[in-house]
Amino acid sequence: MQAIANAFRVLELKNSQEAIRVLDIILHQHEHAAKQGCLLVRQNFFHNDPRNFADVGGGVLGCRGFHSSFRTTQGSLSLNISSDVQLLCYDVAFPLFLLDAASINLNNAKKS
Repeated sequence: MQAIANAFRVLELKNSQEAIRVLDIILHQHEHAAKQGCLLVRQNFFHNDPRNFADVGGGVLGCRGFHSSFRTTQGSLSLNISSDVQLLCYDVAFPLFLLDAASINLNNAKKS
């Protein structure tokens, strides 16, 4: 508790930085996030919701989420939350990759 009090006073002590790391860990390991189907990647949360995924093309999928961490401010702590996009690669057959990269619609190509 003394380390957390030191963090509030913005003392640059080793223990105050450790206290902030502990608060970050507690924030990220909270059961509530797991119950809501969140995927935790480092300090980023991603909800398992199809609206948060966007196919970028070429075997790359974008996933929207948010980043959160505690920071010391003038005499207190602040919770920093910002949006984040994680790019994920998935297997795709090489001919399909070429068609996707060249923006070729296979159905239209067969008709002509």
